[in-house]
Amino acid sequence: MPAQAEEGSEEIKKNPPKGKKWLMIIAIITSVLIAGGIAAYFLIAKKPPIAGKEEKEQPPKPAFYLSLDRFVVNIAKSKRSRYLQLNVDVLVREEKFLQTLQTHLPKIKNNLVFLLSNLEEEQIFSAEGKDTLRKQVLKEIQNIMEEEIGKPTVEDVFFTNFVVQ
Repeated sequence: MPAQAEEGSEEIKKNPPKGKKWLMIIAIITSVLIAGGIAAYFLIAKKPPIAGKEEKEQPPKPAFYLSLDRFVVNIAKSKRSRYLQLNVDVLVREEKFLQTLQTHLPKIKNNLVFLLSNLEEEQIFSAEGKDTLRKQVLKEIQNIMEEEIGKPTVEDVFFTNFVVQ
């Protein structure tokens, strides 16, 4: 009998019972899932707000608009005599900046006349060209305001009339 017992224990050592094998597989799968869940939590979860900072976004301030006078300029590089008629409205978020814009309006108009006078015909007929021009006008006004008061103040510009003759 002892010989049979030794053979049986050798067999058990070589081939462990299937129940322990499944238990080991389940334990490995469970630990991988737990580790993945923890990693996902730290990667996806929101970070706690820093003390003193509010997490809520402030609603945008009310918009204030100022209409600049109508600009009528010759198109510089045109095969025939052409004119551009343009109305520009500017957007600011604080009412106090409307008065500041009024104060510096002569400089703004001067710079815009020079900017608009140097346009080429091709620039103003495409939608992309008009958008590029709008961005140039915005940048020019922001630069003036930055020079004068240290803040760009103007958030956006809009062309409310755009006629080429």
